[in-house]
Amino acid sequence: MNAESSPIVSYWHVWSDADGVSHQTRCQLTEFQKAAIQPTAAPQWIGTKTRLDTTVFVTVLPAGWIGDWHENPQPQWIVPLSGRWYVETMDGIKFFLDNPDCAGKPNAAETWLLLRASGTEPLLRVYCESCSVESVTKILEAAQKFVLQGSAV
Repeated sequence: MNAESSPIVSYWHVWSDADGVSHQTRCQLTEFQKAAIQPTAAPQWIGTKTRLDTTVFVTVLPAGWIGDWHENPQPQWIVPLSGRWYVETMDGIKFFLDNPDCAGKPNAAETWLLLRASGTEPLLRVYCESCSVESVTKILEAAQKFVLQGSAV
């Protein structure tokens, strides 16, 4: 991507068919406009994807971008999509994470979060493994906020 061309952001669409079998489809966000989030901010590439009642807002910061951040009164997720990560979808959704809090510690490559519906009770089971109790607590608190807000990323 040169300084003036619109970015292409790849992502995986995770979905299940009528039989409940999980699938992943590779997709791309290609419709970006270069604009400022607010009048005094430096321009950046802004794209949105809306499906049903959920909108995903994606920004790509140009190389050398410098800008002021502004307060947003609504809850939001900022997800850096870099490093090693993947999602496993057969029994719930399992996220394997690169965790900077675990760099250089034992089990650093073993940080994961699993969200799955119980097969026997009306509840969501949440499992997490990481390099420390503090790291697990931090990840579980973020997962709890995500689930209780009913957000989609």
